[in-house]
Amino acid sequence: MEMTKLSYPAVFHPEENGGYSVDFPDLLGCVTEGDTFSEVVDMAEDALGIYLYSLKEDGEPYPKPSKPAGIKAEGRDFVSLIEYDEAAYLKCTDERP
Repeated sequence: MEMTKLSYPAVFHPEENGGYSVDFPDLLGCVTEGDTFSEVVDMAEDALGIYLYSLKEDGEPYPKPSKPAGIKAEGRDFVSLIEYDEAAYLKCTDERP
């Protein structure tokens, strides 16, 4: 069984309180937040994994990732790629003994 590796652009929104929120323009409703940049990157990787794994479980195709250069970020927002490695995700989330 072939495992999937993909990267999706995410828009990071620095918040006034010092935290961040992030959303994925290609993945409707895939959003998360964190208190630090490191935390929000971890949360974004997890949110992306949950979203894509759920699509696969439902038999739905993955949306085609946009090119980061085509996404406009406003103000202090910025775009970065978040990777999804299906094999690594399943290894981290598998709760079977």
